Amino acid sequence: MQRRLLTLLPIALLLACTPVLASPYTYTFTFNNEGTIPNPNPPPANIDRPIQAANWNGIYSSAALPAVTGTAIFADLSEGVIAGQGGFPGAYKAGFLFVSGKDSQPAPGGFLVWSANTNVVYEPQLPQGGSTVVNPQTDWFSPDAGAPGNLNQLLAGNLLTLQMYVSTRNAAGVRYHFALKIDGEWYVSQQVFQGSGNNVWTLASIDIQSANWLGGITGAGFLNLDFTANPPTVHTIASLGPTAMLDTIGVYIDTDNAAGTTASWARVDSIILTAVPEPAAYAAVLAGLALLFVALRRRARG
Repeated sequence: MQRRLLTLLPIALLLACTPVLASPYTYTFTFNNEGTIPNPNPPPANIDRPIQAANWNGIYSSAALPAVTGTAIFADLSEGVIAGQGGFPGAYKAGFLFVSGKDSQPAPGGFLVWSANTNVVYEPQLPQGGSTVVNPQTDWFSPDAGAPGNLNQLLAGNLLTLQMYVSTRNAAGVRYHFALKIDGEWYVSQQVFQGSGNNVWTLASIDIQSANWLGGITGAGFLNLDFTANPPTVHTIASLGPTAMLDTIGVYIDTDNAAGTTASWARVDSIILTAVPEPAAYAAVLAGLALLFVALRRRARG
């Protein structure tokens, strides 16, 4: 009887652990940020809410513009509760990433913005001193304490889904693509997402493994904005290799060379990545159970 119980014990432990191991990790970035960074050309001493304050960066370009990066990009972090939305989709105070063309210069044909910091924290952003100010968000948040502490520790083959909320003034003129940087190269989703216009937030989501991903998007001093004139290469995660490593996550926003600010307004918030645990975690648990089984068998025989 005792030997039979010893035989069944590892199986029972494995079944008990499997649901926990199979639960995907979740990583979220909500742009709840009211931070500033030093102004490279003061005065003033600080620049209010550029995307670099959230440890994001980007590049933009068009047929009439060279590729532009750094603090000069037409993007910032906006804040405040959105009328009629009850603070949605921000977790505390509705911050969001905002990109736009400018009336004073040729309008950008598109933006590629990305998370420059892939660090993961497990404490959600909290208000400071009971006011409506939140701590500047510069890290990804995960509620899963066992999740890797950096996005660049994730294998491409372990990535499951990406989602984001998008909002536009002009639904027809702004198109969104998810973006992944894998092994040093950028890939954007072939699938295109659009908001419904009128500043309404719309959920966009994609299955990473089954999606097609377009390569050849960026290079030395260029951003591919015309996929017809410059056809990108089409990939899948399987063709890139499931053991390829994720570098970071971003969003490619095609503003269609919209003239002026309002036609090219594009907002992004609440980017969420899900990924399965590293297969090595399963192997470690199985190895541990095997050692436990051997130890129990030896004790029973003794």
